[in-house]
Amino acid sequence: MFADDTKIWTKIASHDDAVSLQQDLDRLVQWSEKWLLKFNPIKCKVMHIGHKLSTSYTMKDGSEVTTLESTDKQEI
Repeated sequence: MFADDTKIWTKIASHDDAVSLQQDLDRLVQWSEKWLLKFNPIKCKVMHIGHKLSTSYTMKDGSEVTTLESTDKQEI
């Protein structure tokens, strides 16, 4: 079982905003591990809309850390 169709978003205006979003992702992963409803990091994407800051985000799956892929469209 996986946690499908979960979305989080925030306005990224500074490096601190990006750090905060990464912390939110980390908390979601902790929640999903507690409730045995895991995310599949390979299927998770990051969409940047209207900002030029260079950011990247990761998700942990067990002992493996995956850098999330960027996309310019939401896949259905």
